[in-house]
Amino acid sequence: MSNVTYYFEIAGMTCTGCSDSIKNVLELEKFVRTVDINLAMHRARVTVEEGTDPKTVVKAINDAGFEAKWLTFRNEKTFYFAIKGLKEAKDAAQISDALNAKGTYVKSCEVNYSTNTAIITTFVSNEPAKEEALSRQIKTDIQAAIPNHNLSVLAIDPPKSEFDRSDSPKSFYQKALINAAVGLPWILLASFIPPPVTLLGQFIGLLIGGVTLGVMWKTGKEFYADAWHEFVKKRSSNMNTLIALGTGSAWIYSMILILLPGFFPIAALQYQFLAVNMILFIVNFGKGLRAQAQARSKDQSQNLAQVSTKLQPQYVKRCRFEPGQELNFDNPMPIEEIHFHDINEGDIIQVERNQRFPVEGIILNNIETFVNQETLTGESKGCNKKQGDEVFSGSLNRKNTVYIRATCKGREGHLSRVLEDVAKSATTKPSISKLVDRLAVIFVPTIVSISALTALGWYILGPVPQIAFMVKSAMSVLLCACPCALGLATPFSISSCIYKLLNKGILVHNASAIEEAAKTDTVVFDKTGTLTTPVIASYYIEENKSTLNRRSILQYVASLERNFDHPIAKAFERANVNLKSIQPVYDSRNIRKDEQGVSGTVNNKEVLVGNLTHLESRNIKVSTKFKNQESQFAKEGMTSIYVSIDKKCVAVYGLKHDIRDDAKKAIEDLQKMNIDVFMLTGDEKKPALAVANKLGIRKVYANHNSDMKKKFIIDLKRKGRVVAMVGDGFNDLKPIDEADIGIALGPWTNASATADIALQNLNVATLIIIAKETMRNIRQNLLWTGFYNLFGIIAASGLLYPFFGFILNPVLASMLMAVSSIWVVLNSSRLAFNIDEATAIHEGKIAGPKTRFQKLIHLLSLKSLFQTIHMLFFFDKNANSNGNNKSNPSTQSENTPAPVCPPSPIRGQPVIFSKRIRSPATVVTIDDSDSDIEIKLEPGLKSPKAVPVRRPLSRRLNF
Repeated sequence: MSNVTYYFEIAGMTCTGCSDSIKNVLELEKFVRTVDINLAMHRARVTVEEGTDPKTVVKAINDAGFEAKWLTFRNEKTFYFAIKGLKEAKDAAQISDALNAKGTYVKSCEVNYSTNTAIITTFVSNEPAKEEALSRQIKTDIQAAIPNHNLSVLAIDPPKSEFDRSDSPKSFYQKALINAAVGLPWILLASFIPPPVTLLGQFIGLLIGGVTLGVMWKTGKEFYADAWHEFVKKRSSNMNTLIALGTGSAWIYSMILILLPGFFPIAALQYQFLAVNMILFIVNFGKGLRAQAQARSKDQSQNLAQVSTKLQPQYVKRCRFEPGQELNFDNPMPIEEIHFHDINEGDIIQVERNQRFPVEGIILNNIETFVNQETLTGESKGCNKKQGDEVFSGSLNRKNTVYIRATCKGREGHLSRVLEDVAKSATTKPSISKLVDRLAVIFVPTIVSISALTALGWYILGPVPQIAFMVKSAMSVLLCACPCALGLATPFSISSCIYKLLNKGILVHNASAIEEAAKTDTVVFDKTGTLTTPVIASYYIEENKSTLNRRSILQYVASLERNFDHPIAKAFERANVNLKSIQPVYDSRNIRKDEQGVSGTVNNKEVLVGNLTHLESRNIKVSTKFKNQESQFAKEGMTSIYVSIDKKCVAVYGLKHDIRDDAKKAIEDLQKMNIDVFMLTGDEKKPALAVANKLGIRKVYANHNSDMKKKFIIDLKRKGRVVAMVGDGFNDLKPIDEADIGIALGPWTNASATADIALQNLNVATLIIIAKETMRNIRQNLLWTGFYNLFGIIAASGLLYPFFGFILNPVLASMLMAVSSIWVVLNSSRLAFNIDEATAIHEGKIAGPKTRFQKLIHLLSLKSLFQTIHMLFFFDKNANSNGNNKSNPSTQSENTPAPVCPPSPIRGQPVIFSKRIRSPATVVTIDDSDSDIEIKLEPGLKSPKAVPVRRPLSRRLNF
């Protein structure tokens, strides 16, 4: 039997005795083959028999008094599925639990009820045949989780077509129309229908009852079938149980009145057929409205996945060259065409004019080009890039042919990781949803019990006719309660928040981080690479003691540093590329990295790059001249980086710290929000203070390594603070993991591995504002749901009857139930408008509320409510639910001819008119498939004025 290796993170290990204890416990298990424990990293590698559930290992470690967490690395793959047939939030939880129990191949499973999608992370080899087999197995397991629902499962990674949902808004509206068609004549003729005290009255009653039964089956059979399967097969209940019991009991009660009228007083001979039709009408219409809003939410994630084919070139040109061969871009180089998945780190890729960069890389040839980085920054105007500059996947090369050295594999590019992270985050849940899930489990049984008690109470204590009051109140209790609102309270808001954050360049890896971000009162920043960009400004080399010159030393350093993403490493690589003649980059081996620096073998020479401590720890002597130079660098606010080759210190470089353009505003925004800001850096005190003074940061802590940073975060948390840690490097992993919310600057940095959120810019204040608006929206949903259900049950059960003579009618109860779900959907959907308003107030674009009345209107968000209703139910009919607006040229098929247009007044090329705005001066927005340009045409102007327009990411990604 073959073996399988799993990795675990273990908390609570403080000494070798702890690690030995864990090892001894695991070795007693029959299925365990080998155990290796790294005390410093708190990691364990356990080899077990194939078929062993890793959760068994976790349990054994936990039983020994420690806390274990199962980890995976590159041996995992994520599958995305659309699921048709989910009835309620509990179904999604049931599928998730069933697949999470299959620990031999499923790492995690998240099912999102609001979008009817599942994201499943599995362990799989790189062989396509095994991936396909595993995909089929997952589909089978999803269907087996709820066998009576006849679930249809479609893989949407990559998406091949829109998933046709049978529970579309149109189908619900059609059913509601049937209910209305039957119910309206009943309302008009109700006063002419005789009671069932004569044969004619009984015949008419039976006829109406038969028609009502047919309508019930036609428009509500899914409710009754699902309720029956829930009860018979699983001894469970759901929202459909309440609908089935309410309408079913009303129909049965009416039929008993017709067949046995003598057993009831005259006052009790009131048919409930109208109530049945109206209840089904309201339920179907309400579900249609909810499904319509759900479809809008689902389209965001579907179109986000589809955009990868537009922004990501599928085939690229790779240059062939031998290791150590000098690169000469003036002469033609051998080219081979490969799929972008086959790009390896270090490959030389040719990117021609008007092509998109397939992967992150550094420009090598000595030429300047114009790059549109709209997918990163939102700015369509772009920027110039030259030799040594970094470019990102999805960006558009608009001018000259360039050659780049890939800094990562094709599958690990920024664009691919962004799309995957966003899709994953949409299925995660904040911790507040755990309470909601527990309430949803007991909700329906509790309501059924209350309904039974209400019927018994009215039968015993109610006035004449008791049976009429009993049936009406019991039906009302069943129909007014709404567990669906509980299930929708959180997912819709989280989904809206995630995509709104994406538009701001903020990627959420875990939805629970949104909840923590809303409570953040302290933000801790790393310095190098987070607040600053390091640039090599000076250097010192002892020429007489080294046979190496500046050029060759930099070549060795760049050969080693090119393996890392840290900003200092990028600075050395840019410096090497910026030399007048490009130096070949050697192969590097035996690479090691710690907090003080890196080391490895380059061209058969041992190379070390790092600070003074790094060299001295390896017993490398550093002369007084080098130390004096370090002191001089420190006076100038620069950081010193030493270089040793074959145990000899040969150079020291001075790195100045250019402050990021957005750093000062980011700090000021946080301070305006009364949030404490700290700088926590491993750099020396003088460079740290120089940067802090420029940024206005008063609390600075220097010379902190990774463990010291982690302890600092722990101390802050002990004081009751909610701490966010922002960093980008290897030495930020521990403090980011320890903080309440870990934030990485850039989704491609080392810190993103453990971070909850990744930023493309330093807009931490925007993150906190959006998180606060989201949590306020969720609390509004939960407060409304709780208040509505409490009031509805009180009114429906008749507790208000002795005081006000009022009891809730079943039709009104069902209407309130539908309104409850619709309100939650509307309130969650208007979150996008609330976020826009809050960020605009923060940025000073609009004035915030000042008077009490203005604050009340702002709190109620009435304006955004009307905007939401217009967006959901009165949107442009030319833009269907898939987001495929026919006027958008980016979504037209290749065979569709473009409309004939006049020549572009900008480049003399054809353009496609997508929108016209008429005003005193004619403004036309044109789209050249790469960028939007507004052209203002005024009388008397010989040539139009072109103004680049900033487009939100939702527009750029065709939401």
